[in-house]
Amino acid sequence: MRHVDLAIVILLLVVFVAFALVNRETVDVQLPFVEARLAAPLFLVMLGVSVLGMFTGGTVFGFVRHSIQRTSNRRRD
Repeated sequence: MRHVDLAIVILLLVVFVAFALVNRETVDVQLPFVEARLAAPLFLVMLGVSVLGMFTGGTVFGFVRHSIQRTSNRRRD
């Protein structure tokens, strides 16, 4: 199983490097209600948005799971 995990990690790393090489052009990023602009490579912007989405999605999932557990504990009491 260890070899399968290593193969998956290597495959994802190769895909990420290929994606980064293809999307090197610089894009301007401007957030709403903020005057500053940020110029960054497209792959870094997409990576940042993906990480932010994983963090917020995990937080929402944890909150819902905690709420369900709390509700089911109240019903047992």
